[in-house]
Amino acid sequence: MRNRILIIILLIAVCLPLCSQIRLAGYQGKHINSLLYFGQWAARWISVPDEPVDVYGVYHFRKTFELDALPEQFHIHVSADNRYKLYINGRLISLGPARGNVFNWNFETVDLSPYLKRGKNILAAVVWNYGNKRPLAQISFNQTGFIVQGNTVEESVVNTNSTWLCIKNKSYGIWETPVCGYYVAGPGELFDAGAYPWGWEQLDYNDSAWIRAREALAGSMKGGADYPGRLLVPAPIPPSEYKVERFPSLRRADGIRVPKKFPLEKHPFTIPSNTKVHLILDQKYLTTGYLSLHYSQGEGAEVRLGYTEAYYSDPALGLKEDRNELEGKTFIGYEDKIICDGGIGRVYTSLWWRTWRYVDIHIETKNKPLVIEDLHSIYSAYPFVKESSFSAPENKDLEKILEIGWRTARLCANETYMDCPYYEQLQYWGDTRIQAMITLYNTHDTCMVKNALEQGRQSIGADGITMGRYPTNSHQFISSFSLWWIGMGYDYWMYRGDEKYMKTLLPAYRTILAWYEQWLKPDYTLGHIPYWFFVDWAEGFPNGEPLREKDGNSALQDLMYLITLESVAKMEKAFGLPAMGEYYANIASTLKSAIRRKYWDESRGLFADTYKHKTFSQHVNSLAVLADVVTGKDAKRVVRLMLTDTDLIQATIYFRYYLNQALNKAGSGDELLNHMQVWKDQMALGLTTWAERPEPSRSDCHAWGASPNIEFYRVILGIDSDAPGFRKVRISPNLGTLKKVSGTMPHPLGNIVADYTLSKEGKLTAMIDLPEATEGTFSWKGREYSLVSGHQILMMESENSFARHKYYVSSSSGNDTNDGLTPERAFKTLKRVSEEKLSPGDSLLLKAGDVWIQETLLPDGSGKPEDPIVISSYGKGARPHIKPGRDAIYGIRIVNDAGYKIIGIEVSDCYGGIVVWEENTYNHEYIWIEDCYLHDITDKDEPIGGGKNGRPVTPDLIYGMGISICGADAFGGRTLLSGITITRCKFDRCDVGIEVIGRDYDATGTWKRHGHDLISANAFLNVNISDCDVQRSYRTGGVMLYCITGGSAKNLIVNETGYEGVGMWWGVAAFQCARVYDYLVENCTFSNTIKGKSPDGQGFDFEADVHDVVVRKCRFINNEGPAILYYGDSWAGVNKGCVVDSCYIKGNNWSKDGDYIGKVFGVGKPANEGIIKNTEIHLRTDDQTFDCAPIVFDTSNRVYNASGKLIYGTEIAK
Repeated sequence: MRNRILIIILLIAVCLPLCSQIRLAGYQGKHINSLLYFGQWAARWISVPDEPVDVYGVYHFRKTFELDALPEQFHIHVSADNRYKLYINGRLISLGPARGNVFNWNFETVDLSPYLKRGKNILAAVVWNYGNKRPLAQISFNQTGFIVQGNTVEESVVNTNSTWLCIKNKSYGIWETPVCGYYVAGPGELFDAGAYPWGWEQLDYNDSAWIRAREALAGSMKGGADYPGRLLVPAPIPPSEYKVERFPSLRRADGIRVPKKFPLEKHPFTIPSNTKVHLILDQKYLTTGYLSLHYSQGEGAEVRLGYTEAYYSDPALGLKEDRNELEGKTFIGYEDKIICDGGIGRVYTSLWWRTWRYVDIHIETKNKPLVIEDLHSIYSAYPFVKESSFSAPENKDLEKILEIGWRTARLCANETYMDCPYYEQLQYWGDTRIQAMITLYNTHDTCMVKNALEQGRQSIGADGITMGRYPTNSHQFISSFSLWWIGMGYDYWMYRGDEKYMKTLLPAYRTILAWYEQWLKPDYTLGHIPYWFFVDWAEGFPNGEPLREKDGNSALQDLMYLITLESVAKMEKAFGLPAMGEYYANIASTLKSAIRRKYWDESRGLFADTYKHKTFSQHVNSLAVLADVVTGKDAKRVVRLMLTDTDLIQATIYFRYYLNQALNKAGSGDELLNHMQVWKDQMALGLTTWAERPEPSRSDCHAWGASPNIEFYRVILGIDSDAPGFRKVRISPNLGTLKKVSGTMPHPLGNIVADYTLSKEGKLTAMIDLPEATEGTFSWKGREYSLVSGHQILMMESENSFARHKYYVSSSSGNDTNDGLTPERAFKTLKRVSEEKLSPGDSLLLKAGDVWIQETLLPDGSGKPEDPIVISSYGKGARPHIKPGRDAIYGIRIVNDAGYKIIGIEVSDCYGGIVVWEENTYNHEYIWIEDCYLHDITDKDEPIGGGKNGRPVTPDLIYGMGISICGADAFGGRTLLSGITITRCKFDRCDVGIEVIGRDYDATGTWKRHGHDLISANAFLNVNISDCDVQRSYRTGGVMLYCITGGSAKNLIVNETGYEGVGMWWGVAAFQCARVYDYLVENCTFSNTIKGKSPDGQGFDFEADVHDVVVRKCRFINNEGPAILYYGDSWAGVNKGCVVDSCYIKGNNWSKDGDYIGKVFGVGKPANEGIIKNTEIHLRTDDQTFDCAPIVFDTSNRVYNASGKLIYGTEIAK
């Protein structure tokens, strides 16, 4: 382990200089003079003299300049600490800077030319510093500052320096009121209008009393040498969107009669002197922006503007209930307070934007009446443009859900993504991953996603992981969110590509994975991960963390880590260091096997949260499906159980994102619409954005709940990326109960349009538009169709009405010019029928009694477990007989396909009888072979495995095989095939009767004849062999199982297995297993095994890396070597949980040479764990030993000497 960590650290060190960058491109980068990137700027950071620079304060700056002519463009670059609003000739033109950090301090680029005039112009700014009251998301250099740099010599007239005039604004103070729950978004404002310098931004304002600004450091872009100040970078995002919003409803007016159309329209009204007024304005939906109060007169009047998402029915519990109701409820929220000065035409707008549905206004006039002239707001949010659409006329609730979700996503994005706009305004990576996907599925925008990725990189601390949120002035580490931040990058790669940028993130990804690697245990699962490992606010998860044991043993930890490893492995192989990709893939492979072993609970059919199997959650089982720890029909069962078993810890609205992905991946996408209750419940509460968690919820606006704005497109419309950069599109609709649905979503090259109509008969009409230079696949009910760019119409039958083809083949009466669709029009050759593309439910029928010589059947196509392709016979007579001969090599060969049922076929006189070969194709399901007769299948005299005697190298065939289910995995750790059944078959004179085995590759990509180092026990899942008779496998072995998890072998007879030292083995057994987990061998007879040239010759071989294999009620008779061999500690690893129970052993080990002379049980290495119990053993000779240490030999066993006398154990009463 330590050596591996050292290697990865060295690789990271080597790679860092190759893949680094210092800034993102500015949104207005084309307007930045390239000379400004080098050296220091002419402009200086300025502040107000004699004022403290690190405390709360509001300041104004002005610069008057003259122009003889109007320029075509006049670009300036502006920034401040903490923030600024910039005006030209009285017009607000820029707000900023976009939030960043001291080492990445953003500046905006603004073109003043549209607002300039000949002669005198005024550039003015208000700058404020929150001091120690600043929002948690606001980072500062702890010095108030303002800077403007002209882009060229012509614009340098406005460079900040001591020619600028300035003043402190004494009208502002801090106003703080109670807020329910954790709140860190900054204080309210106490605004004394009498101290305000009204008109300060106007050209005609008299600034004679203002003073010259104090100069500090010159500005400098990031990358300059030895610069101690803020490192300036161009803002990578566009300016926020601003638009006027009016209030549609006045819910309460106490103490005053207001005009009927106020506040929907501008209607001034007067509040008399010495009057108290209470107004409640209802926006009808949550929003963010700047409240704008226009008023006159009313000297001394006090106005309190309170902002809240909802009123509270029980403040102590944080309970709000129906958001539309106000009666009997309490206002709690932050406020701004205004003290009026009696002036005319005053306007109050807060410095920073606010969040509200309701504005609760208290006004108290003094001796003068106050005129309220207008009250509206300026909406402010990141300028996303929605380019998606979705229509489901039968279910308008779906469109309402998308409307609410899009509003939520908009309000949770300003200068960064934010968890919530009211309480925190912080960018948390767990939230942000979902927000980024909403962006990618609904807009063409990439600026915000890249900004989030970049700020995640900027947050990485010395330990090597990201902070849980950033930017922030208070560090907090959420170790789980470092993994989701990597996942966000993987998503960006899959949907937008941008590999040049993504390559710069790989060093950061390696750093995070290296940090995690230090917590790996020997089985490659994780120990207890430090910091806050937040997963979900689920009931049953303490403080949002998964259930864990003291030393880890947390399925959620391990699954999140596994998913991240596999994502980074793919990126490394695609555009990074392939060796690192292999490294991560190897860890992932081992971890995946350990997860299955450690957390799967057979009795529940689910994955447990911890090793103790006491608790289960939707979270763990969702990630198990997404990580391919469980696949195919098993995954579908897991999804069904986790949706119906209410004893599981339930996912809240946040983690439903992952649950719904799992539902879709398992093939249950049609169920999505049946599991929307969490959103319907919130709609019933009157929410107009999605709340953070179930009621009582602190925040009413959390974009982590807006995942339907992804899933309606990805699951219902079925549109997804099928290659990095969305280069290929995969469309797999899941309409559920919908009959008509359509939509549009953005793609890097344009838009994807899908329109579906499902008839009463279940016939689907799909109209698809793909952008230029785009291709894809359309999948519907197990069938796939190619898509090309442009418009196309697909018309598909219902699932139950797809045509099923039966192809007939007769060597005696067929003709290859026929269509093969009836017995009378049968094909003649196997070659001809192999040319047909087969689909689920098709049949390939060979005429009974016919023989095909020097031919091979090579079927093309895949079936499904519930709808397999059948290969069988028709007519009366003997089994159809395929005799390929040595030149044709195979009888039946299936390559990288599955979903087959082969019944009643005879194959002989070849090298491979029935061969299924899976190479780097994953998660295939179902092979059923029944009632077949395989005989005289050998490579004796003409070995073929390694390309000898002019034969080709065939990695799936290295000696004669009766039935071979075989596969190779270049990357390792994945499932090739699951659901294998071999039943009622007979084998005679095959080098190997039955083989299910995985192989891997060496570093050059060449398959290894004796190579299983990378193949995991997950290569083949659920392998079942029953009622088979294997005779005279003279050259290798009877049954050989390698790299398997789950299944059984029952009622087998394996007799006269022999060994001639061929193939890749050195040893022989009637039944051999290696890297086999959770397997039962029962009611089998293993007899007369011939040792031949090998040291073995046993009945059963626990070869290596065998875990929890039970051999029960089996008979071991007259084998030349030991009855049972425990080898262990070989290429694969130690044996654990090897159980022999209730077996009968007699007459074994009659060889006079070899490694195990005179032993009933052979133990090759000390690294074996297991037990022999309830077993009856008859020694062949009295000097035979039955010692099997370190295997436990239980006292329930009975041992008889050669004379039949009991010498160990207790006789069982007859």
